[in-house]
Amino acid sequence: MVMVNGASSPGSASRRRSGSQVDLTPHNVTDEEPPHARFHEPDFQLQLAISKGLVEDLVYVLESSSLHSEPGSRIRTLYLQAVKLSRYQDPSTRTVGLVGNSGVGKSSLLNSLLDRRGFARTSNSGAACTCVVTEYHYHENANFALEVEYFTQEEIREQFTELLQSYRSHHLHEHDDDTSMTADDCGDLQEKAKAAKDTFRAAFRNHLTQNERFLLDDPEEHVLQTLLTWAVSTGLPVVGGTNMVPRTEFARAEVFSNHLMGLTSEPADASEPSKWPFIRKISRVYLNAYILSKGLVLVDLPGLRDLNSARLKITERYLLHCDEIFAVCNIGRATTDPGVKEVFELAKRASLSKIGIVCTRSDEIHADEEERDRGEGIRNEIRRLRRNVDDLKKVAEATESEIDDNTPDGNVDDDINDEMRSKLVSLNATRKTTRRRLAMAKFELIRYLVTTRNQKVTGELQKLYQNQIATANLPVFCISNIIYQDHRDKPKAEALPYLQLSGILQVRRHCLSLVAEGQLRAATEYVTNAIPALLGSIELWIQAGAGSVGAERKQAIRGALDRIEDELEAVSALARQSNQDRG
Repeated sequence: MVMVNGASSPGSASRRRSGSQVDLTPHNVTDEEPPHARFHEPDFQLQLAISKGLVEDLVYVLESSSLHSEPGSRIRTLYLQAVKLSRYQDPSTRTVGLVGNSGVGKSSLLNSLLDRRGFARTSNSGAACTCVVTEYHYHENANFALEVEYFTQEEIREQFTELLQSYRSHHLHEHDDDTSMTADDCGDLQEKAKAAKDTFRAAFRNHLTQNERFLLDDPEEHVLQTLLTWAVSTGLPVVGGTNMVPRTEFARAEVFSNHLMGLTSEPADASEPSKWPFIRKISRVYLNAYILSKGLVLVDLPGLRDLNSARLKITERYLLHCDEIFAVCNIGRATTDPGVKEVFELAKRASLSKIGIVCTRSDEIHADEEERDRGEGIRNEIRRLRRNVDDLKKVAEATESEIDDNTPDGNVDDDINDEMRSKLVSLNATRKTTRRRLAMAKFELIRYLVTTRNQKVTGELQKLYQNQIATANLPVFCISNIIYQDHRDKPKAEALPYLQLSGILQVRRHCLSLVAEGQLRAATEYVTNAIPALLGSIELWIQAGAGSVGAERKQAIRGALDRIEDELEAVSALARQSNQDRG
């Protein structure tokens, strides 16, 4: 495996010597290259501002007649429509859902995108809940807040009924010689039974420790009633119709993170029940993060394979409201991951077009395997880069050895003559240059290995899934949370090559571009459809006689309408031409 996190950064060797001459300021996410967005271009913003100004002019013309305030009049209806359009605001949010099973690195991906270390995390045992939908929203405050929505008692009963039936069905057929069931059927039944057992143990492990057999032996209705009694006794708000817990706020990230982990993971105390089996969703997590500040909502969604039907329906319904979905998977199993396949199948059934893939752990790569398994061109380049690293290591070792040989014991300056001093100065300069070249050579090797593997996996995934979506290009990102987090706080000049290699910056830019795309569509609809529709309604009203409006006022409205239509047509023509130029 290439130890990306153990390699020196390209600039680290020289930084040790230059000290204060180097800017030690770390990378700032606000300095990242913004997405290329038509909406933010000056000419489009000018067109939008002109259009809003024209509607404001129209409001002024319509309100100049006292009839605009007459209840029920046509001019008042038109006036109110104009006022509403004159107050146009950009759409507030776009939602991106991250779907993936436990263990694929989804929490780490969220931390990297939010630019917060260890914010979303699993328990110390690594046991994370993969069943609860969690939304991440922006707020300007420095603190953290969350809102939790619990299942009602009736919803819990429905889930427990299904889980209990799955558990019993598996154990009933476990020792049967039922030839009607295929291997896939048996495997599916076993997975559902395991999910049921895990859920019951998580919710009631203090009760089930000594009496798990009662799940099989007692009558179904008695078991269900017992489970519901235990659920109520947890003290969680699972009784009633509306089970939204009031917003809870926290001043410190660590305290908040621990609380969130307590809701979504197994508790450390073996006698304490888990809360996640009773939670419908973490409906809001509020924090101040740059990626959320532009109107993005990130949603942590469970994988689809291990959910009971009630939770699966919640997740599927939620996916329908996402503006884009990313299937998150391990890069080493990306092309065979059944979770990715199921996300695309769901997207196809629901006619979802905005879908992509994020492959995690791009840093987990073996140079020997890549050299052996890749084509001749890539294999030769890997060999060249590895030879370069090995040669520079030898030079570095030889230089160190020569410096040691020419340095007197005790390093007493008086024992060094001018010739020896000059030689040591030259050797130290060589050591500094070699260290810098070696660090760069290691980085070039790492970058080549990671980049070529990323390109290979991306091509394979696009070949597999491109025909299952309507968009022209399937977005695929290969990322390393390890590379990002290990270099995040280093001086930006030193860290940036690694941060770019991590792929996190590219995913963040893509997500932000979705917000701008939504704003562009809404603004284009506003300029090319909403305003002309209002003008058309006013035109029809004038042609119909304009009610009791006087001839002079009618003529003024007619003149203003003609001027606004002409100016708006010029703006719309520019917008259409600009959109055509961009394909």
